[in-house]
Amino acid sequence: MKKKYFYTSALVVSFLVAWIQPALATKYVPFDTSIGRWDDVTRTYTLTTDVYDQIWIDQDNLTLDGAGHTVTGPGYEQSTGYGVCLPRRRGVTVKNVNVRGFVVGIYLYESSGNTLRNNSTSNNFRGIGLAGTSGVPGVSGSNTLSGNVMSNNQFNFGVHGFSDSDFDNAIDTSNTVEGKPIYYVKNAVGGIYDSSTNAGVFYAINCDNITIKDLTLTRNMHGVLLWKTHDSRIENVVANSNESGLLLQYSNGNTLTGNTANSNNNGICLEYSSGNVLANNTANWNEFWEKSGPDPHWEPGWGIMVAGSNNTLTGNTASTNVFNIAVGGENNLIYNNNFICPTMWQVDIGGAGNVCSLDKPIGGNYWSDCTTPDADGDGFVDYPRVFRGGQDNLPWVVPDGWANKAPVADAGDNMLITSVQQAFAVVQGIATDPDADALQYRWLEGQEELLAWTSVGVNGEAYLNLGTLPYLAIGNHTLTLEVREVRSAGLSASDSMVLTIENSPPVPQPAPSSQVVRIGIDPIIIVADVMDFDGDTLSYEWLKDSQVLASGEVQTVQGGAAVPLPDLQIAAGDPRFLLGKNLIELRVIDGINAPVSAFVSVEVIDTSAPSLSPLPSVTILWPPNHELQPVTIAANAFDDAGGLIHLGVTVKSSEPADADGDGHTIPDYYIDSVDDQTGIIELRLRSERAGNGDGRTYTIAITATDASGNRSEALVEIRAPHDQRKK
Repeated sequence: MKKKYFYTSALVVSFLVAWIQPALATKYVPFDTSIGRWDDVTRTYTLTTDVYDQIWIDQDNLTLDGAGHTVTGPGYEQSTGYGVCLPRRRGVTVKNVNVRGFVVGIYLYESSGNTLRNNSTSNNFRGIGLAGTSGVPGVSGSNTLSGNVMSNNQFNFGVHGFSDSDFDNAIDTSNTVEGKPIYYVKNAVGGIYDSSTNAGVFYAINCDNITIKDLTLTRNMHGVLLWKTHDSRIENVVANSNESGLLLQYSNGNTLTGNTANSNNNGICLEYSSGNVLANNTANWNEFWEKSGPDPHWEPGWGIMVAGSNNTLTGNTASTNVFNIAVGGENNLIYNNNFICPTMWQVDIGGAGNVCSLDKPIGGNYWSDCTTPDADGDGFVDYPRVFRGGQDNLPWVVPDGWANKAPVADAGDNMLITSVQQAFAVVQGIATDPDADALQYRWLEGQEELLAWTSVGVNGEAYLNLGTLPYLAIGNHTLTLEVREVRSAGLSASDSMVLTIENSPPVPQPAPSSQVVRIGIDPIIIVADVMDFDGDTLSYEWLKDSQVLASGEVQTVQGGAAVPLPDLQIAAGDPRFLLGKNLIELRVIDGINAPVSAFVSVEVIDTSAPSLSPLPSVTILWPPNHELQPVTIAANAFDDAGGLIHLGVTVKSSEPADADGDGHTIPDYYIDSVDDQTGIIELRLRSERAGNGDGRTYTIAITATDASGNRSEALVEIRAPHDQRKK
């Protein structure tokens, strides 16, 4: 019969020390009445003071009520004692006790049917421990824990045993380690336990097909313990600074991938477990330092320990452990792992049929103490790595020498465009490969292929021209860039970006953009088209100085074709359009975007002279008495443009100012006032004429000039006759 090799974690022995009589001063409950009082009816021992010795429960079926008091030891560096110890006890309840400064705060040794409730342990080496060491069913187990708080212990919580009953405890999530709930899951089938649980430690007892992933578990006896749990997965768990990071006992067919177990006493351990797969895990700096008495000591610790058969280890890294890899069992497959260790204790593999290398190109493992020579440059050391129980025939020269590096897909930054911009937008994805392998890429939205597999550009271009696609709907589109190696069974990668397409604003196009009209002569006529890429129904307004000239609605065409609006027609001389430049706004609204406006400049000009119809108050000066006679003339000036008309007045006489027979009085007229506002002209004309003449005629020339410089003239004649005879 072949000899079989099995390893049992040294931490188990240290934690589950055989029966040790107390070395510290000890208070025995219920007999010692110096620290509390005993109620024989209720069988309750209630502490009445803080305690500075360890407490041992010396009877079954009683209650220790700490009543909030604290049991304090000298510090676990100075102590071998237990704060509260239940040695082989049954039916005991411990509640409301605070324990600090011991090797174990509360310790149940081969005890069953007990209850721990609302206790607190801190600053102990181990907070709360349940141990069954005999392997005899029923000796330990069936304990109930609730509301217990463990914090700042070297190792907060642990359960260990050798039979189903040792693990048949009721421990709910009201118990916490460093503020995180304890997950003690029994008999579960299926289910995923991930970061949403916020678990601080995880025990899976008699479970099948469960997944434990994305957890960080520290400072416990075990980060994860599987007891008789099969066909399950542990993924991306960080289990550092525990006594054992990941421990499988009597658990088969499980897969452990992407986990980290660093700085524990032991990293990843499989005890009596077969058919498991360990892939791409890390177990570094694991060593065994133990304080189980006054003599602290250091013992070897394992990075990866396997005690079982038909397990597969690949892609793992074990570095700077006392033993990087230890195997006791048969027919285990160990290849493409990195074993890096500066000490002489690198590997211990015993048992029959274990295989540590496959044929080229897969090869064996990387051993940091076996890296040369490689005369043929094939990446493998020319000689095998030999160890107790076998050898690695094809050790790799460099770490991860076997690894084909996966390509890298970069879909680019998220993009925001309008619908009309899709026609010329490009998503600039990039694809690269660390091994310079030839790559192909494609683009997907969900399961829909937007661009079929095509070769990546020479500079890594993996572009998606959005203009080649049908119109994409308004909203968010998650676009995925998939990249694959062209080689057979090549690796792939993917990355996603979010393309946000917003509704495009409408575009108004009035014509002409400017025009000149003559006031009172030319009408204003403006034509316009509108375009909307999304085919929205648009409302529009023609405005002047916020006054609506015309309005309506129009249905546009998807794709942005121009749609005409009714012409805007403004009658000639419309009083809303003053002389000079007038701005007309065409405002278009799609109800989604901000209103969009276009403007037309209309210049109103005045090319017509004002009209004049002067009306004098008199036309005959009589009698010719040489007096100045007042004359009023209403100019009656009018201009189409409105505004002020400037009047000019000149007076001419048909006779000299001082002619014979006119009385020799000068001057003959005065222009007293010309009022542009009222159009009234005030004159004084001398009522005289030459005695030897036919009479005098005053010719008053009136000019009217508008703001545009247009000028008109009218003449008014006022006579001073020689006599009043009819001619």
